[in-house]
Amino acid sequence: MIKEKLTLFCAVLLGLCVITTGNDFWTPPAKKIIDLSWGSPTVDFLAANLAKMEQVAPIDGVAVKFMGTRTDSAGKKHAVNFTTSVMGKTALKREYFEKQIKLYKSLKFNKFIDNFFYTTVMPGNQDWFNDQDWAALCSNFALAAAIAKECGMKGILFDPEEYAGKFWSYNTTKRPRKEVSAVARKRGQQWGRAIFNTFPDIKLFALYWLPAKNSFMTDFINGVYDVLPPTAQIIDGCETAGYHSNSRWDFQVAKDLSLKSALEGLYPENVAKYKAQTTFAPACYVDAILGVNKKWAKHLYPEITESTPVHFLTQVVYRALEASDEYVWLYSEQGSWWSGGKYPVWDAIVPGTVNALAGVKEPIKLNVADCKNVIQNGTFDKEGGWEIWQHRISPRGKGKWHDGLLDMCETNWGAIRQTVKVSSKEMYLFRVKIRYNKAYRGKAILAVNYFDATGASVNSGRFDKELVFDRTKNYQNWNRQAFLTEVPEGAVTMKVQLHIRQQGRGEFFSIDDFDCRRLQK
Repeated sequence: MIKEKLTLFCAVLLGLCVITTGNDFWTPPAKKIIDLSWGSPTVDFLAANLAKMEQVAPIDGVAVKFMGTRTDSAGKKHAVNFTTSVMGKTALKREYFEKQIKLYKSLKFNKFIDNFFYTTVMPGNQDWFNDQDWAALCSNFALAAAIAKECGMKGILFDPEEYAGKFWSYNTTKRPRKEVSAVARKRGQQWGRAIFNTFPDIKLFALYWLPAKNSFMTDFINGVYDVLPPTAQIIDGCETAGYHSNSRWDFQVAKDLSLKSALEGLYPENVAKYKAQTTFAPACYVDAILGVNKKWAKHLYPEITESTPVHFLTQVVYRALEASDEYVWLYSEQGSWWSGGKYPVWDAIVPGTVNALAGVKEPIKLNVADCKNVIQNGTFDKEGGWEIWQHRISPRGKGKWHDGLLDMCETNWGAIRQTVKVSSKEMYLFRVKIRYNKAYRGKAILAVNYFDATGASVNSGRFDKELVFDRTKNYQNWNRQAFLTEVPEGAVTMKVQLHIRQQGRGEFFSIDDFDCRRLQK
């Protein structure tokens, strides 16, 4: 029973999800999880294991390593790792990777559709003032962008960490600061043009972005924004702050700090581009979350010591997804989400981990019979349990019970609502089944408000989630959606409301099976 309840809890931790019972339910778009780990696959590994990986790994994409071969003047063959050679002084040639490109293009991806070409700052031995060095580097990134585009990848994943030597530090040169800043900005422009001219609508996924000011990198990134076309997107992976985050507050602070760093480090002419074309994609360090890396786990566990590792993983990834603009990325060192590689699967290290992550992504066909439903008359088989409220600007609107349904008719601004007693940090799953009688313009919005013992609003937990429908076809089919909420500190009651707005004459929503389940750890 404990295992069943844990599996249930893992399966519902998603800010917005759809629970389907057949082909007549339409699924709204979801946020995405990307894996970047010590076990990130090569093209050859993908070719040998893709079907198995997609079957077991609950993710949406991976960072891919391209391994090629070059032949020297003596006819001897040498392995070429694009990921660790890209920032070298030697220009790589497409012919080194031709077989890999052809192999990757032959793969049939069903789940891993958000893949990125993996690059690093290695060997990172360029002289910032040497045009020849930078011509080779920019040629390599143009080639990476070209391969990513040709292979149908979303873009380039760029790890700026200095693994081989001090690449970004001003301490590597004794030239005047003004001169250094100018050349760093110029190199950023060159690097950006090499990438964007080749792949104009690229997603450039940086594991971190805009660090402290005393670095070549800040000026370099300003150069990148100087040439950033409106079609491209920068993704800030917010690596270190993400590794330290476990609560909603932590992830929001990480997001705010990213913006603060941008406003401090960017030149004024680049701020608008940053705000319009940079998204937040926090990191989750799996080894720390699961307690495998004891040192890093200490950054996360003090406030959540009662959580099991699997439970904690679902909480952290859920909260990261909630805070992200589109992506969350998972970093693993000692484990992997699939077998066949150098590292054991996470389930072998911490049983239940893969199912837990799968539950964050795909909460399908859930059985919540063991979780208490706190909603009264959610089946609408009788009148009562709900307050039907109409604003004065909606004189035509009305609610009508019939045949185990509630119809909200011609409602410009109204709601059904009821109040439930709650306790801090409890988690609830809302589910509602709804359909409409014709092609419509009305909206249905689930709103949840929290109040403390004095009746004052607790704003930190409030949310409004619009139910998403397919407006183009099958509009009379039932649409079942689910939402998760976490009770904020200090709240003792929760007002649950389904708002109906902007319905026209003759238009109505039918509502059924509205429940709210208190989830168990």
